[in-house]
Amino acid sequence: MAAAVGFFVGRRRFAFSGPLLLHMRTIAAKRKALRAFEQRKHQDDVFLLNYRAPPSHTFAEALSALRAYAITNIDQTVELHIKINMGDKKTKINPFHGLMLLPKQYGKEREVLVFAKDEAAEIAKNAGANIVGGEELIKKVADGELTDFHQVLCTLEFLSKMRPLQRILREKMPTTRRGTASDDIATAIRTYKQGHPYRCDRLGYVNIGVGKLSFTDADVRSNTLAVISTVLSHRISTKGKFFEKMWLSSSNGPGFRLLMDELVS
Repeated sequence: MAAAVGFFVGRRRFAFSGPLLLHMRTIAAKRKALRAFEQRKHQDDVFLLNYRAPPSHTFAEALSALRAYAITNIDQTVELHIKINMGDKKTKINPFHGLMLLPKQYGKEREVLVFAKDEAAEIAKNAGANIVGGEELIKKVADGELTDFHQVLCTLEFLSKMRPLQRILREKMPTTRRGTASDDIATAIRTYKQGHPYRCDRLGYVNIGVGKLSFTDADVRSNTLAVISTVLSHRISTKGKFFEKMWLSSSNGPGFRLLMDELVS
């Protein structure tokens, strides 16, 4: 027998049985479903409203559609969106980020400050470093006289001398782990001046630009394959499906889901 549920109004107690309470919960569930349906009615997505999965497109079809949507003279950025499987407890992938070199470069180069001397300083200047110096630059950075740079690089002999700048430089502080402190200073300069940043959040989403709409299909595709290869290098376990979904979009255009078979071997 269902227990009675009741409430008080003043000194009087009103009671009702379990089936009535169950009926009230059913009404509340229907109202919640109705509110969710009303919210979906205002979304401009014919596939969502008809409970159908959106179609997937080949890479060429998606890129052609994005160009068709670009009705302005702005050369929009083509963006690749990837959802990866972050794994379970044993093979959990932590959020990651880094820099990579795209086959077809685009965008602005970064201003690089390099701490080096003698022959390494000459190599840094020839490699395209914006500012090159030794101990005299440490005081300028500490006093706030030198701030116009995006990244700091150094040779290994300057790594211990730069410890007082740790709180000032923060994420710009050179480290051997990130490759910003290295005796191969020419390679480090090229990577950080022309490198393209990528980042994967804790939910497994990677959003990155892979070119411009004015690029040829081959250039955008080669950049896309380079990004996929870089993201794949962070995979820990070979079991299961690593790439779950991929989309291609532009700065002001819609997103098109991609057929992954032609991009992922």
